[in-house]
Amino acid sequence: PEEPNSESPKATKRQSKVVYEDDCCKRSHRTMEEFFEQKERIRILSITEPKPCRYVLLACRYCLKSDVTDEESPFNRPKLSSNAIDQSAASILLRTYLQSSPADSDDDSFNHLPPMPPSQIEANKQLLRDMFSHAFDSYIYNAFPASELHPITCKPGEFHLVRLPALTLIDTLDTLIIMRNFTEFARSVERLRFLDLEMKREFNRTFTKSGKGKKREDEVGGLFAVNQDVSLFETTIRVLGGLLSAHQLAEAFMADRVTVEEVWDSYGEILLGNSTRSNYPIATESHTELDREDGLVNADETCRKFDVSDIPSPHKESSFQLPCESDEFHMEECTYLQHQEKSNLKTINSTFVGNETTTHWIYDGFLLSLAQDIGSRLLCAFETDTGIPYGTVNLLYGVPKDETPVASLAGAGTLTLEFELLSRLTGEGSFGEAAKLATRALWTRRSLGLNLFGKHINTKSGQWTEYLSGIGSNSDSFYEYLIKHYLLFPDDSDFWLMFVIVYSGVWENNRLGDWYADIDMNHGLDGHVRQVFESLMAFYPGMQVLLGELTPSAKTLNSFFLVREFLGLLPERFNFVHWKTESGGDIHPLRPELLESCYFLHLATIGLQGSDCGPCSKTDSNHRTSTWLWAADFALQ
Repeated sequence: PEEPNSESPKATKRQSKVVYEDDCCKRSHRTMEEFFEQKERIRILSITEPKPCRYVLLACRYCLKSDVTDEESPFNRPKLSSNAIDQSAASILLRTYLQSSPADSDDDSFNHLPPMPPSQIEANKQLLRDMFSHAFDSYIYNAFPASELHPITCKPGEFHLVRLPALTLIDTLDTLIIMRNFTEFARSVERLRFLDLEMKREFNRTFTKSGKGKKREDEVGGLFAVNQDVSLFETTIRVLGGLLSAHQLAEAFMADRVTVEEVWDSYGEILLGNSTRSNYPIATESHTELDREDGLVNADETCRKFDVSDIPSPHKESSFQLPCESDEFHMEECTYLQHQEKSNLKTINSTFVGNETTTHWIYDGFLLSLAQDIGSRLLCAFETDTGIPYGTVNLLYGVPKDETPVASLAGAGTLTLEFELLSRLTGEGSFGEAAKLATRALWTRRSLGLNLFGKHINTKSGQWTEYLSGIGSNSDSFYEYLIKHYLLFPDDSDFWLMFVIVYSGVWENNRLGDWYADIDMNHGLDGHVRQVFESLMAFYPGMQVLLGELTPSAKTLNSFFLVREFLGLLPERFNFVHWKTESGGDIHPLRPELLESCYFLHLATIGLQGSDCGPCSKTDSNHRTSTWLWAADFALQ
């Protein structure tokens, strides 16, 4: 992509032209490998980009045996019933798009995209706000405090890898601040505090009665004191990472943002939208228009039905109910708890002073205490002979007895950012030391000849159990965390050395043109080769931007975007040789990596100087556009 010409009066969109050549079967130099299959009847001979964002696809029909010469490989495919393409027009198109290069053209509007209008930027930002608000509100009204919401049935659900209460809320706390929804952030912190207190009470009452198992010595219950096996990797990036990022943003931006009257009503209950109802249970039947600035959409835009969610209890894997909803508690005790909780809510944060109505809600570091709790529960996973952690932890009893010793490269090597940050914020070095030891243990087990890693390893023996090596599934974030750890914690200088060697290994062995293949970690391209693009690979161009590798980053991301434009959405797996989705890979799981890389390239292309708002600047919009911003706009629409 080239820089836009701010003086260009015309907008140029990405365009693709198909040139149909009926006599391609008579080419004797053609081999089977030159062709790509599309919809069983048409072959794409080549795809070229003679000018930026202008693509030419040379296509022909499958050949019959009668069409080919002796030197050619036969193709047994039926002939098209009719030829709907004007051959003279096709010839003109071919000459028009192939006869000149961008440098030969005097038409700047052909080569460049215009500055993106501020109105389009603002419309995109509002669209993103609305999308987030709709998703967040639907969860709060219909699923909280369950792990997640099933969007079609509007029923609470659970993420099978992290069966924890309020998982979606924890994972979106930082986004609330990014969206400048400070009021809902403060309320969400208090919702988590309320749930943590209630689960501590429930734990202390019920765990002693059950007498099951040997819990941690310092166990006091709380939000994460549940008898559940969770993924170390998923819990680290979603729960620990979500809490730490939200904590840091709150420390930086939440001072004097929200008054206590915006968080609690006069009875001490946490507010919801414009309502004074308690957050337990949450329902929408009595709500009409809700305050959009609080991140709340119209009630009829969200699913209305609310069912009490199933939260794992600390002593059994059945439904957890709040004390006031459990049969084992007497009504008078339940009433006492309700009144006690209302009074406690006003003393948890020291923000109420007399009857002053302008007192601000103060963030007191509660999220960091939750992060320290979940980090402590996960730490036992690293207790292996190699230092490479197990993949699963039970939050009450430690590593399950029947846990497999096999862990993925990404699962074991994508932990240092969160654990090292937790160490630096709390002063407890054991978190970061364990995660960094795991990364170094993995790095020493690379293939010494090619500097490649397998996708799965035995945490006890240190032997690889899968030798396929690539930048996609089960591997992707390992590479990303090496460079990001060094950028965030440069005093760990060995992470830079590790990354350079790892990056060189991928560049020299996995790269096939602008694509990256899975290969054998010991034999490279001489071994098994899997030429499949996975949507998880889309992080790689963004990572390359952090190195200043803009040219290879742009070329690879262009290739990835070609798949997205070809199908409309980026598939989970796509064979870039046969140019079709892999079996079972024709789904789009809403992954963010493609647009994240697009965003990094956009920033690297235009820079951030002269604007506090970066690419969203209204006053400097003519100089804040890049072709990557337009690409993201096309993808968003």
